[in-house]
Formats: sequence, structure tokens, C-alpha cells
Amino acid sequence: TATSADLVGSPVTFSAAATGNLVITAVNGGVNPSAGTGFSVGLQVQGAGGALLKTSTNTVVTLSRAAGTGTLGGTLTGTILAGSSSVTISGVTYTKAESGVVLTATRTSGDTLAPGNSAAFTVNAGAAATLTLTAGNSQTGVVGTALANPCVATVTDAYGNLVSGTSVTFTVASVPAGATGQALSVTNTTTVANGQAASTLTLGNTVGTYTVTATSAGLIGSPVTFTAAGTGKLAITSINGGINPSAGTGFSVVVQAQGVGGVPLNVSVNTGVSLSRAAGTGTLGGTLTGTILAGSSDVTISGVTYTKAESGVVLTATRTSGDVLASVNSAAITVNAGAAARLTLSSGNSQSGSTTTALTNSFVVTVTDVGGNAVSGTSVTFAIATVPVGATGQALSATSTTSAANGQAASKLTLGNLAGTYTVTATASGLTGSPVIFTATATPSDYTMITAAAYEYQICFKCHTAYAWKTGTPPNGLSANGSATTPVMTDLAQEFSPMNKSGHPVVTNLNNYVNSTGNKPLVTSELKTPWNSNPGNQTMMCSDCHNTDSVAPAAQGPHGSAYPYMLRVFSGGPAPSTWPTATAFASSWCVNCHNDTSHSMGGHANHHSAGGCYRCHVVIPHGSAMSRLMADRDGAMPARYAYNNDKNQVYITSFTKSTGSYGESTCRVSCGNHSSGSSGTMENW
Repeated sequence: TATSADLVGSPVTFSAAATGNLVITAVNGGVNPSAGTGFSVGLQVQGAGGALLKTSTNTVVTLSRAAGTGTLGGTLTGTILAGSSSVTISGVTYTKAESGVVLTATRTSGDTLAPGNSAAFTVNAGAAATLTLTAGNSQTGVVGTALANPCVATVTDAYGNLVSGTSVTFTVASVPAGATGQALSVTNTTTVANGQAASTLTLGNTVGTYTVTATSAGLIGSPVTFTAAGTGKLAITSINGGINPSAGTGFSVVVQAQGVGGVPLNVSVNTGVSLSRAAGTGTLGGTLTGTILAGSSDVTISGVTYTKAESGVVLTATRTSGDVLASVNSAAITVNAGAAARLTLSSGNSQSGSTTTALTNSFVVTVTDVGGNAVSGTSVTFAIATVPVGATGQALSATSTTSAANGQAASKLTLGNLAGTYTVTATASGLTGSPVIFTATATPSDYTMITAAAYEYQICFKCHTAYAWKTGTPPNGLSANGSATTPVMTDLAQEFSPMNKSGHPVVTNLNNYVNSTGNKPLVTSELKTPWNSNPGNQTMMCSDCHNTDSVAPAAQGPHGSAYPYMLRVFSGGPAPSTWPTATAFASSWCVNCHNDTSHSMGGHANHHSAGGCYRCHVVIPHGSAMSRLMADRDGAMPARYAYNNDKNQVYITSFTKSTGSYGESTCRVSCGNHSSGSSGTMENW
């Protein structure tokens, strides 16, 4: 109570219930109980510090499972009598052999007591009660060998808990008549922690049924009986008599039933056998089944075929009916290619190349058997079948050869000297697809092949044109007359081209100059013999102007001359050294062929004081883009056609070709000596 004088509600009263704790003090007297066997549980009522408390009334207590997976049973309640502090509950049972089992004691009537748990304890298995077959029954094995798996039996108590330490005896109970060599790996043993006992049977030497028993005295299910079938095995003893078979050709396979140690084994009934491919990439075909007759041990299967020529081929023999016989693989074999049957084009067809050169790739054919396997050692003949009419020089690198390991034969064609189509055949006698025909096209080279030069310029142009230059354009530098020590080649084919407006008639006569207008050749009076005969229809040769000299110093080979640029020495005429700077036409080298009476305007004499021929004409007088070999000071003419590579040396800026007389009006000039021309159509480069 709590009291305060004169206060309303005083005294105040408080109540409290004093209780004890239930404590499980012992399970089976401290010894692990066994599953299914009754055991005792001791309980006490305790206060603080474990002091014993006495109950005021009879108090009932009940047991339950707090941890574990088994079933708690038997006697599970007891009464702590009034005035006492403990009770022992006897006849408690538990079904599962396991560790970590915990019980809970709970007050169900009488004094109020807090529930309490036991310490964790272990329940052992009960007494061995049952023997069962666990594994290893109904196996099949080859006679004389151990079964793949042991025969296993398991001992349990009445609740199915595994029991260790129980004695088990294994015995070979029955064997086929006459069998010997059968044995067990273990005969007397005890069960281990998982309740199991095991023994492995080695079959005897006779095909049939073998039985083994496992016995444990007094146990339900004992003895346990295991059954095993002793069988033979199949063996592939021969393939094609030991010789590598050929693809596509039938061969034989011998299959034998065998027992222990490879001893032939007679089957009891007709036994079917089938062949299949275990390794390889080809197709196994033909006859693939056979029968080992009752009372015999083997069969020969004939007419087996295989499509692929390859090594590492493995066959499998499998029993399909009759006696049980284990399957088996053959040793690896090699299948060779069959007989050559086909010739096919593999590569190299439809090539093209320049005349007189070898094609980039060979013509290749392949020899195969009927299954497409490459066949070596087959004779193949290559021959040139057709060529362009008149072609010569064509040749093959091989004409008679044999196919290599990959079945291929090859030959490379060198094209002839004429453009067009060339065909080559590859022949293998008796083969399908033979002959194989290859086609190749010869294209013209970057020059025209001729059997003999018809004109002198055809020889000269081989070196003195862009055909001989790596760049295809004339080298840079001074023009030919600029310096004897620094000459520069020009493109003679371009200069002598009849597409120019004027030129010397080396390639063709002047009347054939396409772009020249009006009177194309000079008139007869302007030319000396022999050029004054039928001008315009004549042609000339390079050597009419260029040749070796016949004066000291002596000529130096076919191109040697004492004069620059091999200018020809004319008997009685001006020397080449006068070209192109002579101011008097009569002393100019050009007078060897030309007269000084041209143009109906007083001749060239009126212009001698101007300097030299180069003031009006191209300094390399092979050809010009303007009429009468005129030069152009301010046009597109390359500087190399001006004296000393300097276009300022040229006076002409435009020119008009006249069909009659010439006058000042036909020339537009920069010399300042007369007025520039303006009549007609003025030409520029």
C-alpha cells in the first residue's frame, strides 16, 4: 500500500504475482536416447539463482518438441504435487535418429510457471530391424568382367533410421551351369554410417544369369537378392581383310561374339548384328546387317560401302536381336579414293593477258572418283586447241602430267603474239567431263607488234616517242637546239602526226594531213631535187635529214656524228652547224632542200636581217600546230619549240595561210618592223 494521511484515495494498493520457472534438468539420465525406445525427462520448479520452489497446488506439466524433425510421443504429461518442486515423466518416445533435438516443458494447470527448454541432445537410431535392396540389381556385363556398379543393401531401424555396425553377408547364390571365375569383392562386412553394405560381383566365364544374396540375421527383408546377366561382347575382327577399302567399292566386315579374354563365344539363338559409323564424315551404306547363327560365333557382312576417302574411320557393331551382346567399335581405318571417274575444271578459266606474256594463273583441273574424292596419279594431257590465225609463240608449261594428292593437274599458258582468243584442252582418257576446255583472251600490248618494219620511222619511234618514256610525256628542259650538252627529247610521233597543220612528210604525204588547209605542199619552185617532183604525194625518211657524218672526227657507232643532233652533211651544201642561226638563207643548212624564192614577196631575203629561221618557224621543224611550220610567241606552243627554250625569240603571234601571195597582212608580229596583219583567219597554236 501507499498511504498519505487525509488524502482521498489513500491508501493505494498494489498486487504482484510471484511465479517460478519450469526447468528440464535431465533427458534419459544424460544418455542419448534411442529412436522408438521410451526415455525419462526430469523437471524442477526453480526461482532466482536456481533455488528450488515448492508449488502451492498440484501443477500439471506437458512436454512438446521445440527443435528436430521427428515425432515426440509416449507419455508427455506429469504433475508436480502441491508442496513439492519436481516431477519425472517416464516413457517419452522420439522417432527420428538425429542431433539438435530440443524439448519444451509447459505448465498447463495449477501454479503459474514460466515454460523452459531442454539443452539440445542427440537421438540415436534404434535397433536394426529391416534389410532392403538399395542399388546394383539387374545389371548386365560381359562375362569375365566386374559389373559396373556394386550390389548395395541398407539396414534401418523400425522407423527407417539408418543403422550402422550391422553385420551383412554377401554370397554368390547361383550361376549358369559350368560357370567358373565368378567372385565378390566383399563377403562379410558391416553397415557404415549411412546404413549401407556393398559388394561388387565379377561375372564368371559363362553367359547367363548370376544371383547374389545379402543376409543379415533376424532382419525383416533378409536375405536380399540381386540378379545380373552375364553376356558376351561383339568384336569387329576384320575389315576388308586388313586392306584399306576404296570409297564407293563394297568391302567385308567380320563381326564375332566373344567372351572373356576375347575367346569366341557361340550364341544360343540367332543373333542379329548391325553396323553403323562411329567416326568419320562419309556415308556408310550398302549391306549393314548380318546374323550370327545359333551355335556359331561370327558372321561376315559383305557389300559394305563408304563414300568418303579419309582416315580415322571407325565402325560400331551393335546387337539388334537374339543373345545380349555388348556393342563394340572397330579400330580406326583409312578409306582410299575410288577409281578415277570424273575430270572437272577447277580454276584458271576466262583469263586475259597481254600478248607474248604468261597468264597470271595456271589452268587447273581436278580428278575425282564417283563420290567426289580427289584421285592422285591420273594422267592428264594439256594441249593448245585454237589460237588467232597466224599467232606464234604460244606455249604451255606442261603438256603431260599426273594429278597430285589433291587430285589436281595444272599447266600455265604463255599467250602468242597476236591478240584474240586462245583455247586449251585438258584430257584424261575415259573420264566423264573430259576434255575440259579453258579459254583465254590475249589483249594488245602498249605497242603494235609487227613482224618487220615497213618504214624507217617505225624503228626510230621505238625510242624517240612517248612509247619509250616512263612518264609518257616529253622531259622538261631546253629545246633540242638550246645546248649541245643539255639536249631534250621530244615526242616525234606527236610532231610528225598528220593531225598537225604542217610538218615534214615522214609518216605520210602532206596531202594526207587532216587539219591542213589550202595548198598543203610547197610549190615546185620552192624545192630542190628530188623534192620538187610531185610535191604533196611524197614521203621522206628520218635519215634524209639525220645521219652519221663522214668527216673527222669519225662517227661513233650507228648514232655517232661530229655535228649536233646528227644533222646530215650534204655534199657541197652548207654545214649542219649553221642551223638554225644563219641569217643568210644561202648559207643556212635548210638551203640543202629549199629554195629562197618562196612566198611571192621577194623571197626569204627580205627577212634575213630579222635573225634566223627560228624568228618565224618552230626550231624543231618536224611539225607544227600552225601552217607552214610557224611558231607562236604568245600562244600555247611549248617553249621547247622556241630557240633556247625562250618564246621571246619568236616574232610571230598569229599567222594566216595564203592561197596565193603573202604580205604583211598575213602575219601578226611583235618585231615592230611592219604593221601586224589582220586579214583572213589568223592561226594560233
